[in-house]
Amino acid sequence: MSLTTLLWRNLRYYWRTNIAVILGVATAVAVLAGALLVGDSVRGSLRDLVLARLGKTESVVVGTNFFRAALAPADAYPLIAVEGVVAHSGGRTASKVAIYGVDEGFWKFHGVTLAGDAPSARTARLSPALVEELGAAEGDSLVVRLDKPSDIPLESLHGRKDEAVKSLRLAAGKALPAESLGEFALKPQQAAVRALFVSLPRLQRELQQTGKANVILLGAGASAAQLLSQRATLEDLGVRVKPLEGQISVETTSMVVNDALEQAVRATAQQTNAKVEPVLTYLVNSIRANGRALLGLATIALLLLLFGVVGLQLARPAPRPSPTPSRRRSRPSGRSCSGARTCPPTRTSSPSSRRGLFRCCCPVRSFIWDSGNIRPRAA
Repeated sequence: MSLTTLLWRNLRYYWRTNIAVILGVATAVAVLAGALLVGDSVRGSLRDLVLARLGKTESVVVGTNFFRAALAPADAYPLIAVEGVVAHSGGRTASKVAIYGVDEGFWKFHGVTLAGDAPSARTARLSPALVEELGAAEGDSLVVRLDKPSDIPLESLHGRKDEAVKSLRLAAGKALPAESLGEFALKPQQAAVRALFVSLPRLQRELQQTGKANVILLGAGASAAQLLSQRATLEDLGVRVKPLEGQISVETTSMVVNDALEQAVRATAQQTNAKVEPVLTYLVNSIRANGRALLGLATIALLLLLFGVVGLQLARPAPRPSPTPSRRRSRPSGRSCSGARTCPPTRTSSPSSRRGLFRCCCPVRSFIWDSGNIRPRAA
């Protein structure tokens, strides 16, 4: 029997098992091929959605703090992008709304025709999803609440928490369609975009950031690294350099030096053979113990300026032990302290006890007698 005949008879005898294996393999291949096709389709759809929402934007420069709007070159566009809460006069509220401070240059940068008027000092344009959620119509009153920008984080002890929120009252304009970048978004997301477009000069004035922005949109051919290396200044990065007596102080507006800045300062100091001394400063209003102020604000500020880092630990003094009661003895008339002479004891008074104290002073040693104890004391 040849090998071919053996294989053929084997397939004919186990035909049921072989058919089940073939069907299982075919099903697995179909499932995997379908999953790959669906995944590629979803990935392409999301990519097209994100690119459509970005418009002509190729790269974005986002700052943790505000910088000069003049940092953007002529072929770029600076704007303000923050997150806030929008309340409608009808009672509905939308949270985590993307708020953009823009002007007509925003649509010119993307080469898109604006449907209607640009946001003004009193009106704002809403995305279709935000209009649907709030149920807003043209001319309705809106209250926008957003966090005031601060170089120091609010969760820090140095943050100003008394005026952390800023409110703006605006009138709703026409809904901004998606064709006019009404769904503009810097963060990729599949859900509908809830965005509010506000006048850039009005938002700068309300946030006290006149002439500043926190986002720069760059078109095709622009390089963010080249832009920052050629046009950025220390002020844009939130870094301040102050000359001192024989020293240079490098500070940040956020009061905390990040790792990248620290490495750059240390590298520069190593090249110039300079010594680096890090300083951490804390702010203290007052120090109290037992209900009394020990140091005032002026004194503490002077100490912080002199020493940089000041750690003060105040401890209460240990209570004095109470005298041990003992049996009374008769008043001695005289005693030899050193054996060489006898000196009469002299009476003293104790402010903490009514018992009389008798002191005997000799050249070698001295004793203190009270009416109950005899205690030696070094001369």
